[in-house]
Amino acid sequence: MAQGDCQRRERSAADSVDLASDMQSLGQYYTLRNRPTDAVPLLKRALEIRIKTLGPTALESKETMQTYATALRLLNRVPEAEELESKAKGPASTNPTGAR
Repeated sequence: MAQGDCQRRERSAADSVDLASDMQSLGQYYTLRNRPTDAVPLLKRALEIRIKTLGPTALESKETMQTYATALRLLNRVPEAEELESKAKGPASTNPTGAR
């Protein structure tokens, strides 16, 4: 693989992590303002990105799971919320690259 390809992938991964962080923040804002319908799509995508880039046990992934679960509860989607809360309670990885 060419060095340029590696650098582009690293930059893309960093951009994805930043995007997930921004989506998490906006989703949390909407959740706190009782706007779960606006929050859920953002939190779902943020979680997908974080799991893909950091892994499911990364602290950031688990924080997004918890916020997502809160938004789902506001929509009375309790079974989905409980499943996410259960996953969020497991041990978190402190590895910044999200060991898989």
